[in-house]
Order: sequence, then structure tokens, then C-alpha cells
Amino acid sequence: VPSQDALVELLAAHARAGRHVVWLRAEVSKAVAEEARARLQRLGVDFEILPGVPSTITLGELASAEHRPLLGRRVVVTRSAQQARGLVRRLTAVGADAVVVPCLDFAEAEPEDQALLDRALADRRSFTGLIISSPNGADALFTALERSDLDVRDLAGLQVAAIGSGTAARCRSHGLRPDIVPKRARSEGLVDALRQRGLLGGRWLQLRADEGRDVLGEALAAAGGELLVIVAYRSIRPVVSDLLLQSLRAVDHGGRGYDAVAFASGRTARHYLELTAAAFGDDEARAQLAAAKVVAIGPVTADAIAALGLRVDAVAEDQSERGIVDALIACL
Repeated sequence: VPSQDALVELLAAHARAGRHVVWLRAEVSKAVAEEARARLQRLGVDFEILPGVPSTITLGELASAEHRPLLGRRVVVTRSAQQARGLVRRLTAVGADAVVVPCLDFAEAEPEDQALLDRALADRRSFTGLIISSPNGADALFTALERSDLDVRDLAGLQVAAIGSGTAARCRSHGLRPDIVPKRARSEGLVDALRQRGLLGGRWLQLRADEGRDVLGEALAAAGGELLVIVAYRSIRPVVSDLLLQSLRAVDHGGRGYDAVAFASGRTARHYLELTAAAFGDDEARAQLAAAKVVAIGPVTADAIAALGLRVDAVAEDQSERGIVDALIACL
């Protein structure tokens, strides 16, 4: 029996010859899988790992899978690799074949923006409170606190607003309980929440990505308030393997196609269109999106998708992973 190293070399040789190679493995330990993954990467071979049915699943469970609402549906998840896991688990639980095509990645803010945040935290007593726009913004806040030899206790006395349940959960994981979590996970929802509390006239510090809307700043300025926006992190377009992108093509173009795609931001939609257009042409990329169901996490994302000239089939009522899955079930 050939060793694993010999098998990997054989796979790589066939792949370099232009063949599509499938390696079926059973009962593979994590260590063995990681070793094979690392060796294929060193050999420069593009590959995709597709988990099969675990041996621990009973025949009864397999039978019940037939009644899962998204059974047999291939759904493209465009979140970053780190943030896609929860949505993938939910989709798999309802029978979908979830394909992660990471269209967004995150990087540290530029040094000048980090310095600006450090100065703002040193002057934190001049602010009414903090506005944290995303889980990544929460992480960036605590990185900055540590950089300045501060911790959550130094935020005492400040109102903390978190946009979205995911952002609030990330804050709590750091030991910070937000005072304000608007019912609508968008800037307009936070404006309403601040207005109800009589806080629109205050001075606020907002941590967000390098792109965003000016809804908050305009509302605060109109009420006599002030908003200092600091770029806490940068959103970038990651490199996606051509093998993965080619697998998205329709069957008659040599791929496996897909039934639906879910977008959690306008930027992921733009990056997805750019990536697929670069891989197999703008016309084909748009035709595929037109043939599939397109789901947006919320109305702001839906507007951004529409601005790209794409149709939106469903908008999640609850701007969360559960809401995305519910919207997919409804439109598929």
C-alpha cells in the first residue's frame, strides 16, 4: 500500500496534467488531514476539501435528512473564512451544500488610524460614548485598549452602542456589556435608539471599517451633536483559488453550479462579482447570478446589490445567520 506522501505526490502529478482528481478518504484524523493539506499547498496544487457523512450518523438520521428544506441545494457563502462557520453549520443542518467563497477579509488599520484611535481613547472622557459597528470593530477596540495599557474598566461612564446582535455578542465576549443595541441592526436603527434616549446631541466616537455610510454623522450634526469616525480596521478582497471559482460555473461550462448565494454586505457582493467576472467573464458571472436566488442580510445590503445591477430575491427579516437561512428556505 503506498504511503500518504506517495499518494499525495501521485495526486499532484495527475492534477498538474490537467485532470480533476478526487481522493476519497474514510476515518481520517485531523492531524493526517492537516499533513495532507500542507503537502498539497507546498506542491502548489489547488484543492477543495468536501466533508462527507460521518460514520457516527445513523441510518435514521440519514433518512430524516430527506426532509430537510434545503436538501440538495448548493448555497454560496461569501463571508470571510473566519466568520462563515456559523452560517455553514446552520445551512448544513437544513440539508444545504454550503460552499464558502470568502469575498471579504480584514486587516489592521493603517498606523495613522491606529494612532488616531489611541489619542481618542486617551481623551475618552470628552465623549458621550462609543459606537461599535461590527464584531471586527469590537476586536479592534480591545486591541487598542491593550496597546494603550487600558482595559474595559477604563470605559466606565461611557455609553456603549453596538450595531447588531453579533457585535453585541463580541463585545460581551470581551467583558463589555453594551448599553444600546438597536432593534434594527443598521445606522437608522441606532439613530432612533439615540433619539429615544435623548443622546443625539452628544459627542460620539465610532469605530468602523474603511467604508461606511454617513447616516449617523448627519443625524448627530442635525441634532447639535458630533461624531468622530475612526477607521478601526480595513476590509480587503482576499485571493480565492481559481479551482474553487471554476467549480461555481454551470454544469454545461464544466462546473457544479449553485442554487443561491447569500450576501452580508454590499462589499461582499461587489467582490463576488469581481472575482467571478475575472474567472470566467462578466456576462457569464451575471448570468449565473440571474439564474440563482440572491439573498441579502438586510435592506442596506439589498440596495447595494441592486446598485450593481443585480436582482435581490429575498431580504432577511432578522439580520442574523438565522435570518439568512430563513430567507433562503423561503425563496428556494
